[in-house]
Amino acid sequence: MQAGITAYAAPLNHYDVVAERRGGKIILKSNVRIGQTAHSEKEMILEGTMAYLRVSSDKDFYELSASSDNQNFTTLAKMEYRYLSTETIGGFTGVMLGVFAQAQDKDCKGFADVDWFRYETKEQTIDE
Repeated sequence: MQAGITAYAAPLNHYDVVAERRGGKIILKSNVRIGQTAHSEKEMILEGTMAYLRVSSDKDFYELSASSDNQNFTTLAKMEYRYLSTETIGGFTGVMLGVFAQAQDKDCKGFADVDWFRYETKEQTIDE
């Protein structure tokens, strides 16, 4: 099972920060999907029980990062914005940010507990 946060443009075009249980440990990693290419740039082992996942951006790049303490973030990938842009992939909705949980096995009994989600811009902050 995986849970995380995504910058999502289309089923074949998204950048994710993911928490995944593997071998009794929780691994934090990046998932980058550009067309038929899928790549995980970097992984880290979660220290503790709380994972903080972050997608930040500027006009050129998305930065995918994670932390065990919400203070010291590790960059897991830095990807160009253009690979999610409507000019590159088509469509009209633009990039959406959100949380997700998914399982590869239909019998998976796992779950994700999202305590809070924060969206910040230079103008405002929204806590949910």
